[in-house]
Amino acid sequence: MNEEQLARLRNRLEKKKKRLCEMQGRPFQAMLRRIWDYFTSDPWIAPLVKELLSNPKGSKAAEFAEGDFNNTNINREHINNLGMEDYASMACHIFSRNHSMFIHNQYFDIINSNVWVNSLADHKEYISFKSEVVESLFDYLDDRLDNQQALHGLILRYKTRCEWFNGPALREIAANKDPEKKRDDIEDRLKQDFFLNLHDQGIEFVKEPSSEMGRIDVVLLEKATRTYIEGKVFDNKSKGKSYIIKGFGQLLTYTRQYNSTTGYLAIYKTSEENDTSRPSPPRFADR
Repeated sequence: MNEEQLARLRNRLEKKKKRLCEMQGRPFQAMLRRIWDYFTSDPWIAPLVKELLSNPKGSKAAEFAEGDFNNTNINREHINNLGMEDYASMACHIFSRNHSMFIHNQYFDIINSNVWVNSLADHKEYISFKSEVVESLFDYLDDRLDNQQALHGLILRYKTRCEWFNGPALREIAANKDPEKKRDDIEDRLKQDFFLNLHDQGIEFVKEPSSEMGRIDVVLLEKATRTYIEGKVFDNKSKGKSYIIKGFGQLLTYTRQYNSTTGYLAIYKTSEENDTSRPSPPRFADR
């Protein structure tokens, strides 16, 4: 997604948020359902929403807000103390359940009055719910899209760095003139260059965290989000197409394990088919 696409998407989100916050009564609930349809069908928003729905704290908070449909004395501190991502997850669950229970119009009135009603006007116009839940969810999605675009920018800058400036040094590593060094060692040394670039950019990250499924190469830690990256070398010899296919499978396994909807496969193409007048850039494939 380029900057122009991001701007259009954020503009659409802002318009939908404004229109939703202007609605009252039953039209508000109907609009809420249409917004949920949009969230779950948009190719950029839907993965973020799916990730939020997998958050167990958000799900439990939504159940708490529902109460037993008779409880009007819920302790709001349980919800007010949620972190930003957990709160956005709770909002997603409420949106989703309002959509799936549309024939039961009392659902939204009850969940709203349980937690967010402070006055008669609140009850009729959903003032607190709009400011505390609707705006919080839209703002979270906007921030995540911004972070997502920033990550794409960082990766593209690294690609340019390899192509324009650091290619000869990386090709020297990939040439593997030392017979004592294994191909896996070469891959590790190339990935070290990426780790160094992350450090220079001020990005917090964890290298090769262990899990039951193995070790993904790097996890980027940006605010409340996690980004998963697996690096591979393609030399069209010992590390050919099957090796890259295996890399995609590993990335899919890791992202599922960590309940993430996005991962990146960084491929260092070092095969002789490259134009030797240019450095071999890493190529990134977004799952």
